[in-house]
Amino acid sequence: MQETPVVKTHLESGELTLTSAAMIQRHIRAKKTVPSGSKVQVTEETKAALITECLGQSKREVEKILLTHAS
Repeated sequence: MQETPVVKTHLESGELTLTSAAMIQRHIRAKKTVPSGSKVQVTEETKAALITECLGQSKREVEKILLTHAS
């Protein structure tokens, strides 16, 4: 939430659930650290697009969205 302040607004409005926000955060952290140990930079635009795509979605829908972005 500190890196992307817009998340707080979406949480307060109910557009994004805390569960979905946590799932997105885990996904982004996992992307930053790849198995080889090198770090991958995730841009603010990428984070914002992912958050926007997950707004108003159920937990299962968020899981599907994150799976499509996993590769």
